[in-house]
Amino acid sequence: MNFQQKLKKIKGIVKIGVVAERAGISAQSMSNYIHRGNGPRYDVAVRIAKALGVEVSWMLDDEQDWPPVWTDRNRVFANDDAATPSPHTQQGKEANAA
Repeated sequence: MNFQQKLKKIKGIVKIGVVAERAGISAQSMSNYIHRGNGPRYDVAVRIAKALGVEVSWMLDDEQDWPPVWTDRNRVFANDDAATPSPHTQQGKEANAA
């Protein structure tokens, strides 16, 4: 699963605008990464991973699939303004659906 595919899947869980804001990039840039497949520079990819609360290595390694490798900083997922469940709750729902 490549960077673009991971962002597309994450888009179904969190508000991408919140991720972009936390990563310090424009919503348009984030949209380009998702829809056009334009990969970000390494430093931007690191900021996106940190904003999501996932390991940078998971985000950048095309060999690693879903689910993400979460860090202890799940900032977007733990924040109420993201209006999404915690990653642990979300993973549980996916596991139950399988």
